[in-house]
Amino acid sequence: SFDYTGPGIGLGDLLVKEFGEWKPEAHKFGKVELVTFTTLTKREMFPRMRRAFEAPTKLRIPISRVIREDLHEMRQVITNGEYNYWSPRTRDGHSDRCTALALAVKAASAGGGPFGYQRVERPARRGRRLSRV
Repeated sequence: SFDYTGPGIGLGDLLVKEFGEWKPEAHKFGKVELVTFTTLTKREMFPRMRRAFEAPTKLRIPISRVIREDLHEMRQVITNGEYNYWSPRTRDGHSDRCTALALAVKAASAGGGPFGYQRVERPARRGRRLSRV
């Protein structure tokens, strides 16, 4: 899953061109899912990430203080009865590590695409006979 908002648009297009787009509802089974950040996608992604932290074996809180503080910066903000997710812009970014983790959890929960296999028969060898000694 890749942030396809703002500066991510150009790089997202390049990644899709190189690796294909993941969009199963449109029968596209590449490797890159482009995620445009809207209120609805944030409402889906950040609670899912929180539930993954609360599950016994899904995610663990890292030792790094920088990463932990970045995770804590993301806030649920309620305005006029509607909620959204927001984080302050600092010199270290805009909760970039938190957003990257939310995208990774989203990608991991999507599951794989169609998978199948077919046995390939070995062609018969002509003109070569092996004799046993």
